[in-house]
Amino acid sequence: MAGKSLVQYLVLTCAILAVLLTFYALLACVRTKLSGRKWPWILFILVGFGQVAVDWTTGAGNIQVLWIQLFSAGAVAQLHGPWIISASVPVGAIVFLLRRKKLSADVPG
Repeated sequence: MAGKSLVQYLVLTCAILAVLLTFYALLACVRTKLSGRKWPWILFILVGFGQVAVDWTTGAGNIQVLWIQLFSAGAVAQLHGPWIISASVPVGAIVFLLRRKKLSADVPG
């Protein structure tokens, strides 16, 4: 972990926070009584949009605007290759958490 740049630590932190937010929103969605079906919300929560990635060895970065990523983060390494850490914006999780009270208030009874 020594000798890494601020960008590398920032992407790693964003990836961890994105995963935590995604799982929190997913758990909240499963436990919330909603009017209508839950599965579209669950699918929306599970994906992140856009991507910021960094090569953990060299610090080389990459930004993809049109990208969909499961769980809003990832870490991948090819055989004998460097780790690539990536983070996406958990739009579905954010939207659900902001609209959660209104969605559960619409449930009759």
